[in-house]
Amino acid sequence: MGGRRRCCCTREQGLGILTVVGSYLLEFSFGHSNTIGNLNTYLILHLGVTTSESIWFLGSTVVAQSIFTPVGELISQWVPYVGLLFATVVFCSGGTFLTMWSINNGMVAFLFTNSVLFGIGMGLSSTVTLKRTVAHYPQRSETIVRIEKQSRQAFVNFKNIKRNFKEAVKKPEIHIMNALNFLNVIPRMAIISTFKVYGKATGFDAISLVIVATLNGIFNCVGYVIARLACSKASFKAPLVLFLLLLTTLVGLFPLVKKIGLESFMLYAFCVFGLHFAMAAVNVVIAVANNEAIAPLSDFGTNLAFCFCSASSAITFSVTTSYQAIDQHYDIFFWFVAGVGVLEIILALTLEDMACPLKLMRGRFFASSKLKNKESEGRPQAGEEGTAS
Repeated sequence: MGGRRRCCCTREQGLGILTVVGSYLLEFSFGHSNTIGNLNTYLILHLGVTTSESIWFLGSTVVAQSIFTPVGELISQWVPYVGLLFATVVFCSGGTFLTMWSINNGMVAFLFTNSVLFGIGMGLSSTVTLKRTVAHYPQRSETIVRIEKQSRQAFVNFKNIKRNFKEAVKKPEIHIMNALNFLNVIPRMAIISTFKVYGKATGFDAISLVIVATLNGIFNCVGYVIARLACSKASFKAPLVLFLLLLTTLVGLFPLVKKIGLESFMLYAFCVFGLHFAMAAVNVVIAVANNEAIAPLSDFGTNLAFCFCSASSAITFSVTTSYQAIDQHYDIFFWFVAGVGVLEIILALTLEDMACPLKLMRGRFFASSKLKNKESEGRPQAGEEGTAS
């Protein structure tokens, strides 16, 4: 009894546990970027900008993160992990700290500190942190992804198969996923940036809107969890089409809120909760499909391809929207977003998913009778590693 008690875990196991916890807390802090929708009503008044121009608050973050995600992947070959982590803390925390000054100095200064600097910080360690954590538990990569990536989408290829670039671009799936990643930015930016402003324009009181904006985080988290379970049971194509259909339907119903008026608060809350659930689920499933499509490329190639699409989409949508009076035509704005959802559904139906349990969903546009099973070629099964969120 007087002897020393043996530690329950080795030093390596302890470092692994601390890495997982630290990475989760870092990812949790990145969720700050999603709070912009709740703040938009106050920022519009304080900065004197229009609803259309407020799209840039989230758009700038998406662009900065998309550009610096492949940059972080590239420089991680020469810069130690601790150095990238330190840079992330400086950019994210420093940007948030400087926002106390910039918020009283105009929209450009606010965008730079709150959106651009924060986006750079997220991008630098977006994939490197996750890969560092997975290195401690290589046999539990899927579990690690589920624990940490419950707030954002990342394009990571754990298998790290490196082949010729020309071989990769021959696959139709890579071009389909490029288009899906380009389009998927639009609903995310539109919904997060305008849902509370739209509620205020309808006439709902501020307290009710704050309650809805707070509770939608629960549905956002549930969407990530449900999508993960769906992908582990039914691969990616069927869940992707289902969640996109839900997202498109709810966006199409959203204009009814203002047409009905104050009596439509329950419909408004239902649509907001459902949209955040669907957005989170779509982000997860699209990330799983990304890894299926891009598998022949290296991590840097993966991030460069898809993040370029996200950045160009965010810039295009922000520039176009900022010149439109969306606060006077919310119905047209949301129906446009619903139209983008329809295009995403069509593109999703053109994907091949030989691991899908529904035979009719395995081929392109349900044409599966003549398809050969490609699972033997090394394509990961549903629920195996190679997925990301």
